[in-house]
Amino acid sequence: MRPVTRISSTSGSASASWATATEACTAVREARPTRPSGQAARMARAGPIQPRRSSLPIRVDVRILAATHRDLEGLLKTGQFREDLYYRLNVVTILLPPLRERRQDLPLLMDHFLKLFAEKNRKTIRGFTQDARQALLRYDYPGNVRELENIIERAVVLTRDEVIGREDLPLSVPEAEEGKGGEITLTAATEGTERRMIREALARSGGVQTRAAELLGIGERALRYKLKKYGLRGEDSGS
Repeated sequence: MRPVTRISSTSGSASASWATATEACTAVREARPTRPSGQAARMARAGPIQPRRSSLPIRVDVRILAATHRDLEGLLKTGQFREDLYYRLNVVTILLPPLRERRQDLPLLMDHFLKLFAEKNRKTIRGFTQDARQALLRYDYPGNVRELENIIERAVVLTRDEVIGREDLPLSVPEAEEGKGGEITLTAATEGTERRMIREALARSGGVQTRAAELLGIGERALRYKLKKYGLRGEDSGS
């Protein structure tokens, strides 16, 4: 198996990086829409290249994995992408739909990023509340996987509880709406409201559970059960 070397673009100025990537599987993160240099097209072909300020050619033997979110065929027609480079790269094409078109991947990605950033920030986070999970599952993610990753990382950093709640998500993620399928949204909405009310009561009572239970009109035992259920933190009983 060949090692993987990452190169940021198809720009010809990256010749030094290409040279060090010989006999490797090279991942080009973005095939740029601006017209790349002829050097990039030559480097995409296995064979010797001659870097600037050097009189000696360097043999380059790489396998290229190029990714882009641009319409390269359209850019090719308008002359914004080199035809020779396009056909050197476009040997086997793998189309990866945007995240909004493969929602079945969302639960796995959500749990992966939650575990990753919880460990990174040394936090114990057990999961998502139902309304938070519903909101994340319904969001369209115009920024694709990177946006999901950013949303989860932000929530992990900001939350003070053991579960990610709807209030930990950015405002760009809409509330879960009724009538779009999935889990029972009435339960999600009810739990989300209850969780917010408990957090507000704890804030008003300074974290004293006895006072918070009085503000909510429930018993202290019931409050302790709901704190555990929603992964909320509160101080011990007190006056």
